[in-house]
Amino acid sequence: MNRSSRRALLAAVAIAVAVPAFVAVPPAFAQSMDQTGGTTTFVRLASLGGHFGIESSQIALQRSRDPGVRGFAQRMIDSHGQALNDLKFTNDANANASMPQQLTGDYQAMINELRGTPDERFDGVYMSMQVQGHQTALAMFTDYARVGSVDSLRKLAVKWMPLIEANLKDAQTVLGAVSR
Repeated sequence: MNRSSRRALLAAVAIAVAVPAFVAVPPAFAQSMDQTGGTTTFVRLASLGGHFGIESSQIALQRSRDPGVRGFAQRMIDSHGQALNDLKFTNDANANASMPQQLTGDYQAMINELRGTPDERFDGVYMSMQVQGHQTALAMFTDYARVGSVDSLRKLAVKWMPLIEANLKDAQTVLGAVSR
């Protein structure tokens, strides 16, 4: 194995270890979507994901020197801000589920991990978190669009799915570029 292959393998392992398991959609999540608890869970996790996207991207704007990462981070701040506004408006008018205003648990742990990541690994760790976070969001929004119990939130999920998918592809592209 040559030196650059070894370095790429080590970077991939370091990134995989740095991303906590929070990003997996809970197994019973899809089954509970048609119940009130599913709506509450959807609103809570969508809100937390939006806040994480903004806060992690603000850190990326401060720390990254890579133009691709910085451009992605700014797009995430903009799109997650709009998504949170849409979610708040739709939730307040129709479901009135609790929307956390600050990060907790695994989301806060990921922010702490990102802040503590050495500069030479920062871009890869941030972009890996974004890829996994968007994969999780896409699965969650798809599930809620399919079986969610609040029609206006289902429509909101459908509205945001193409952007989440585009953001995921964008994150994968940027991750590929910084992992070379």
